[in-house]
Amino acid sequence: MATWQTRWDSAVKFWEIAQLAAGGDHALPAAANAILAVIGANDAVCLRLQGRQPAGDQHEAAAVRFLRECCAGKSWERDAVKRCQQLREILRHKNQVSYNSAPISQDTLKSIMRKSESFIGWAATVVEQRFP
Repeated sequence: MATWQTRWDSAVKFWEIAQLAAGGDHALPAAANAILAVIGANDAVCLRLQGRQPAGDQHEAAAVRFLRECCAGKSWERDAVKRCQQLREILRHKNQVSYNSAPISQDTLKSIMRKSESFIGWAATVVEQRFP
């Protein structure tokens, strides 16, 4: 069974690979790994806050909804509005970069990387918070 720590560790590794790939001429793998990093980071946040993670084939909708639910009533609730929007914007590229061999533009890659970095940075503050 996944724990927030294992999902977080995976997210960090995917992010490291995304950054390496983005530094070269590998836009599609960079974007795909950035998106996987964000999915892992979101799962880690949800596991950390509620002990559960989103599931299902409709990952985009389920993940966004689940993140909002996990943050409700907690100190992260206000941040969740912005983070849910970021998550939605990142995940809408998932099928394009995961299942399509067509190249993506550098602008698209930069956008995915920027939003992913912001989301992962926020997720780090959530999962590393001390809980009673």
